[in-house]
Amino acid sequence: MGKTTIVLTALALLILQVSWTYAQTNDTMNVDSLTQRMTEQAKNLTTYSYAVNSETKATYSNSSSSGNVTVVSKSQGAVDMRNRAARSSMFLETMPGGGESKVDLLEIYFINGSDYTNWNGNWSSNAVSNITEGMKVHNEIVQQVNLIDMSEMEMVGTEELDGQEAYVLRGAPSQQLYRTYLGLALVSAYASSPISLPRAILSASRDINSTKLPDNGEMVLTVWVDKDTYLLKKNMIETKVLATPVILNLTGEEDFMIMAETAETSTFTDFGAPVMIALPDGAGASGPLFVGQINSTGCIACQKS
Repeated sequence: MGKTTIVLTALALLILQVSWTYAQTNDTMNVDSLTQRMTEQAKNLTTYSYAVNSETKATYSNSSSSGNVTVVSKSQGAVDMRNRAARSSMFLETMPGGGESKVDLLEIYFINGSDYTNWNGNWSSNAVSNITEGMKVHNEIVQQVNLIDMSEMEMVGTEELDGQEAYVLRGAPSQQLYRTYLGLALVSAYASSPISLPRAILSASRDINSTKLPDNGEMVLTVWVDKDTYLLKKNMIETKVLATPVILNLTGEEDFMIMAETAETSTFTDFGAPVMIALPDGAGASGPLFVGQINSTGCIACQKS
């Protein structure tokens, strides 16, 4: 190989390296800028609707038995930031392998500073002392955007979503968030177990740092952001967790194993469109309550119940 060829090859490699470095830096800047705009857009929303679908598949075993469970949940909701109101409904089905399925229904309303919850036909209510803080609990899109903002994301391309171009980002949450989510995943899997498991698992879920659970789990976020409006349109959270006495540092407990995988997808639609948030008849609220059709322009046909 001649000197000229060597020089040209080295120069080409240098150009590729500089281009790759620039592309990396540019992608990082794009992700940061996109996340900032997505955060601003989410905070400025007046109304929106959302749907959350998830499926968890878990297998269990101990020294004497084993089993598996599939848990499917489907939720729909709407949020009205101007009138500080929200509603959501969830269908939850627990399907143990070889056993009888169980279905639970949940409705939640946040109206006039109070939470109203209907769990399988049983209503309860709770007044919230700080309405602003109460709305944060029900503002689903802001919660998801905050999760993305506290994660290490990278741009992986663009994709058409509902006829519109969307940026696609993928990444993983910060270590603190990751550990929190793993703890929640472990508790959820424990609660759905068809076999007997030690209650010490619950204590381990609250002290993840003293376990090896982070090394035996996984969490991946995939996000779709509208290319024109910078609004979050869809996100998917995939979580895997494996737990044994050794992983959880539990001594004196019988041998067991929990392995669970969850895929949760959230979609957001109807930005700025009128939404109806009204407490249904038979809610059993105590004291006077204004109900009616509530949309982005105000409360229509409100009346005391």
